[in-house]
Amino acid sequence: MTLIKYKPFGLQDSPAFRSFFDPLPFFEDGFTTRTSDFVPAIDVKENEKHYTLTAEMPGVDEKDIDLSFKDGVVTIAGQKKHESKKEDENHVRVERTYGSFHRSLTLPVAIDEKAVTAKFKNGLLTVTLPKKAEVEQVHKIKIQS
Repeated sequence: MTLIKYKPFGLQDSPAFRSFFDPLPFFEDGFTTRTSDFVPAIDVKENEKHYTLTAEMPGVDEKDIDLSFKDGVVTIAGQKKHESKKEDENHVRVERTYGSFHRSLTLPVAIDEKAVTAKFKNGLLTVTLPKKAEVEQVHKIKIQS
């Protein structure tokens, strides 16, 4: 008896399925259409004292960024504005993306909201979110007889 490995999503291995997602023949010269808006890439690091969130936002002005923290959720919103050039220029290819963006991240521990700091330099937004010091409090419970 031959054993065959079960692949519940084995369809993606078939050539017919893969060719469905190949570029259309008239796009084979490398000219493709990008339809997505700008979304900043975000890295989150953690140590014993705080979280550090770093977001790449090249071409975004500091005044166009809205940063907030509420109920354990950090929200970065803003807009990357389209730079208008001469109207008589004809673009052959435009790969840069523009538009509004909104990213929210839920953090698993309590954050000291009043101590959150943010810096923006060279297209990088760095947010430091200090963890609240957790003090274990023992609550005595009176036993009734």
